[in-house]
Amino acid sequence: MLKRLRLFIHTYDPAKFSLIYSLKAVFALILSGLIAYFCSGLGATVWAINGASNIFFLNAIDGTNKEKFFYLSLFLAVSLAFIFSANYVDAFGVWLFVPTFIWFFIASTSSILSQNLNKVLLGASFTSIIILAFKHSHGSIDSKEIAIGFFIGGVTATLIRVLNFSGYGLFTKRSFSALLDDIILTNNAKNESKFEFWQNKTVQNIANLKNIFSKNSVNLKDTKLIKNHTRAIFYLYKMEELIYCISTIRSRYFSNDDRKTLFNRLQKEIDYNLNELKNLFVKKDVNLKFDTYNRVKSLKEMPIFMASLDVLYNLFKIIVAGGEEKIALKAKRQKLSFVKLKETLNLKNQLFQFSLKYSFAVAFSVFIASVSGINRGMWIALGVVTVMRANATAVKNVTKDAIISTILGMAVGIGIVFVFKDTPEFYLFVLLAAFFIFYLKTFPYTVWNFSLIVALAIYFSIITPNFSDLIFFRFIDMCIGFLIAVIISMTIWPFKSKDELMPKFMQNLTNLSDSIDDMIDVEKKGEFYKNTHKSINGINEFKTVIKESKKSEFLPLYENLKEINLTILKLKSYLSTTQDEDSEITKNDLTMLKRRFEMIQNKINKLPFYFYEDTKELFLNKDTKTLFLMNKIASKQEEIYHFFD
Repeated sequence: MLKRLRLFIHTYDPAKFSLIYSLKAVFALILSGLIAYFCSGLGATVWAINGASNIFFLNAIDGTNKEKFFYLSLFLAVSLAFIFSANYVDAFGVWLFVPTFIWFFIASTSSILSQNLNKVLLGASFTSIIILAFKHSHGSIDSKEIAIGFFIGGVTATLIRVLNFSGYGLFTKRSFSALLDDIILTNNAKNESKFEFWQNKTVQNIANLKNIFSKNSVNLKDTKLIKNHTRAIFYLYKMEELIYCISTIRSRYFSNDDRKTLFNRLQKEIDYNLNELKNLFVKKDVNLKFDTYNRVKSLKEMPIFMASLDVLYNLFKIIVAGGEEKIALKAKRQKLSFVKLKETLNLKNQLFQFSLKYSFAVAFSVFIASVSGINRGMWIALGVVTVMRANATAVKNVTKDAIISTILGMAVGIGIVFVFKDTPEFYLFVLLAAFFIFYLKTFPYTVWNFSLIVALAIYFSIITPNFSDLIFFRFIDMCIGFLIAVIISMTIWPFKSKDELMPKFMQNLTNLSDSIDDMIDVEKKGEFYKNTHKSINGINEFKTVIKESKKSEFLPLYENLKEINLTILKLKSYLSTTQDEDSEITKNDLTMLKRRFEMIQNKINKLPFYFYEDTKELFLNKDTKTLFLMNKIASKQEEIYHFFD
């Protein structure tokens, strides 16, 4: 049980960064609360804690420390503007839905300019709803007191959040050790489902690290730090190659022939070597083993498998030797163009449609609350904001998860209050509740929402003795909001998971075609693994959409895409370890495979196409192993081709 819990925690917080982030958040809450209490009294203290919480809830803000500081300061400024204008805005009465619609439309479409701006404006919008809900429950608000508290909490939390206590070196060491743990878990996956999960998790973690390193490179001025940063990029790319190599050999672990024991020993030796690589990041000696590898190689069989194994063990040696990867990581900046703006702001654009739906849903919930006179009706709007998504299927799924986790959270939270209220242990639960609402933010939504509701029950019990009734009626209000979100998402421009099936599939064909193109053009160094990353992510997303839309008839397409991607990886490994005397012929054969992807797309799009089904006359390559792998790709292409007959 304890082992499974550790694995679950490692899945969502492998390098303990969420733990550090949460401890910083709790420290910020306590410090801002103390400062506000001594500076302005108890009333400001509550809002100082609220302001600090909001800063740490914006954990998805991306960029350099300067960019984070700018956007967090912008959030604070917009939130303060809402606080000072709350009384004027609420004076609209039943017409409050009009400014609500306008503001939420602006906030949701701001992603055209910047994803960070979008997160900030939507976060500030959430704060505005909380302010109005508080005003409706108390009749009036002291804007000055709230603003002072929120400002103290916001500034304190921003400074604590932006400051780095661990340092760049410790970050990289923890990141790479966690990454190697992910690769080990991938290597030890007992079935295809677990393998896909850990492979996708590792690939995503590598992508996240690339993004972080691309941002950090802007801040580095010291020569030593720049050198270490360059070395870290080298390790990162080699880790990416490791996960792809393991993907090509792991099927041998499950062979049922007389060499099963040998392959099990090979798997353990690879595990050992991966663990040894972790010593690089704690300044210990690395002692690689090659015994089983040499034994398998001495058999002089399985040339395709051995090609991948050669690449893997060579990677072990290259990583230990160290180096400097010449591929530069550059941060991608979102650029605004009037063409893109024009394309977005029309009724056929999905983002524009969602922005209208989202703002209408929130405005409608505000209108319902105003007209019906529901006490604390702004909680209905909170319900809409909580579950509204671009995908109607996702709205239904997250609504179900929200209801289930809320009911469980209410039961546990109320139980904790009844058992521990008026005891010293209760204050420990207050601190734990604050910690977990930040720590579990990176975990599945149901887990995080459960912790949030438990925390709300505990904090409501401090505010009022009738806390159980309060939280129950707020839950009913939010359920009304959930219902509004579901109805609007299903009736106005409904975009469901099934609508994503073919676009996702076509993009996967393009990604696989690009991978082959990168093998043809040897000048595109580093591009092959970038496209492999796209393919793995794209194929995984395609599978998710199939499940969400319950279109199991598309599963054969998923299996074919996955097999083609794996075979392309094997072909890449094999070609990189052999002397190709007929490289031009190989390029010609690869070009034929690339064109077959294009012809499949043309067939689907009802454009002119030609598709040779007889693969015996398709390739000119004389190498039997290369020919075997190419024919395997071609046969899977043919299955995809006939799927659309």
